[in-house]
Amino acid sequence: MNIGQFPDELLLLLCEYMGPVDLASFAQLQQHLYHVATQDPLWEPHCREIYATRDDPKLSYYHLFGRVLPNLVLLDPNYVEKQRKHSQQVATFLRTIFKPKKKGPISNLPLTTCPTFNSLARALKHVSLTRKEDSEPAVLLLLPGNYREYPKDGFPFVVDRECELLGATESTPIQLHFPVRFTRSTQHVRKVEFHCSVELLSSTNLTECSFFAGVECKLGAQHSLRNCIISDSRGGGIIFHDPAGGIVDQCEILRNNSSGVDVQTSNKVVLSRNTISENGNGVIISKLADCHISENDICSNLAPGIILKCDGSASIINNKIHHGNWGIVIKDQSTCTMRLNECHNNTHSAICIQTTSNPLVEENNIHHERRGIVVTGKLHPRLSTTTTDVGCPLIRKNNLEFNTRSAISIKNGGRPHVLSNKIHAGRWGIVVQKAARGIIEDNDIYNNSRPGIGVKTEACPEIFHNRVHGGAAMGLMCTDNSEGVVRNNEFYGNQYAAISIKTGANPHILNNTIHSEKRGIDIAEQGKGLIEQNDIYQIAKSAVVIKSAATPLIRYNRIHNSKHGITIHETGSGTVHDNEFFANSVAHVIAKKGGATLLRNNHYSGEPVCTHDPPPPNPAVHPDRNPKPEGDDDSEPSDSDE
Repeated sequence: MNIGQFPDELLLLLCEYMGPVDLASFAQLQQHLYHVATQDPLWEPHCREIYATRDDPKLSYYHLFGRVLPNLVLLDPNYVEKQRKHSQQVATFLRTIFKPKKKGPISNLPLTTCPTFNSLARALKHVSLTRKEDSEPAVLLLLPGNYREYPKDGFPFVVDRECELLGATESTPIQLHFPVRFTRSTQHVRKVEFHCSVELLSSTNLTECSFFAGVECKLGAQHSLRNCIISDSRGGGIIFHDPAGGIVDQCEILRNNSSGVDVQTSNKVVLSRNTISENGNGVIISKLADCHISENDICSNLAPGIILKCDGSASIINNKIHHGNWGIVIKDQSTCTMRLNECHNNTHSAICIQTTSNPLVEENNIHHERRGIVVTGKLHPRLSTTTTDVGCPLIRKNNLEFNTRSAISIKNGGRPHVLSNKIHAGRWGIVVQKAARGIIEDNDIYNNSRPGIGVKTEACPEIFHNRVHGGAAMGLMCTDNSEGVVRNNEFYGNQYAAISIKTGANPHILNNTIHSEKRGIDIAEQGKGLIEQNDIYQIAKSAVVIKSAATPLIRYNRIHNSKHGITIHETGSGTVHDNEFFANSVAHVIAKKGGATLLRNNHYSGEPVCTHDPPPPNPAVHPDRNPKPEGDDDSEPSDSDE
């Protein structure tokens, strides 16, 4: 019985067990066998193995394979040993089944069109000798195994032909144990393990490769690394030197001693959907570099997850940055846009903005940090003197919560604009200290265990249109010779006081609404301040407390519907004039023994218990008619933790 008379189902089953060489030979035996053996389901897997894709759906996979085959060069590290056995086995197998009339191996035709080598150097030499410069790129298909080359004088092995370097299998590794330098445009390198360094001096696409000694992109306008693993390098994982650029997409960049990605080029570099973990630094951007970083998981790095320096520029969007020492560090006049990122569980801070940087920090979710955002400038040796070249970053519409020290820390002359953020459920809200400046505007600050806003050590911010409420301590605390303007804010529901002024602080408290507090404004320990045009009401104890050598100027305020209006403790002084008091339940003004405050031109409605306007020659003779009840805790929360 002739084999052509077998049922097509049996012939197809037989063809499924043949490789492309045997299948092509089988198709040449008879016309009927040609129609059976050239069907697309048989040839599509073989085309995938050599990464042949068809643009024309009318083109059969059999003809596509035949089109690619002339460009194909096989590399097999064990080819010399396999060659003789393989040819004998194929010939014996086919003769046994088909019993052809002519003698000789029938599979020799495809073998002659697909040269095979056991060395990359020999394969490239063959390509160089047999192909013209303007011909299609050769496809070097690497079979599984360990490849070793021995370049002269220890220099990298040079791939200087335009070609595709492809691994022939997904399961068994193809390992190159020698340094490689690509100097010509290599269209694709796929499914290859590089165990020594790799240098890219031309535009190169690397897909599903593994690198265990780093990748250096030195030249070429556009490199592409997709679905690669870059790990365990003694130096950096991926380094972009000027003028190289490129895309790193869906890669795993792990356990590199230096940085995961180091961008030192002025060309565009895109990092997207990567995992960058357990490196020294996550990503370093410097030397006028331009980088787009999006949708990456950057975690567990020993140094910053992302650091911008030396005038680098980046857009950092929609990343997860967590469990490192720092999240993002920006310095040296770098520019940056940070949007929609999630930062959490970093040891020191989520974002640190230094010196003259001017980033935009917008719509990020920052939680469970020690400090959320740190903004710092440079100080001269004298604390009150700052450098003039201080950046003005914009921090707006962020959500900062559950931070163990402060949500935002501004120090050393920093001057940010903090706008429309939600700052809650942490320890401190915003801390401004060490001669810092800046604008704090339209923020919602609530449910913090320490002051919502702390102003210290000669700081002088502008604080306006904020809502500070529900805190376990003060809404605003001004200490240590600090100044600043506090206007048009709303304070309510804080457990100790709305505003505390002490230790020489001298703020301007203007046109604020303060209500539903235990105390309104508490001034102590030589605190000063100009307090004017505020509306203070529904205070459980005193709307204003003056004590401990404090000397404020209090004027043009409305103080009403509280228990006490103003309470003047021992050694309290200052001036209180042109205020309006009404509907306070116990007293408008209480002067305790030793108080020496000047009261004049105030307007009182109702029957105050103790009012002196103007004060008598010796105010101390007017005793306190409302002593503090036993067991009432007036102790002020400590500020020593920030």
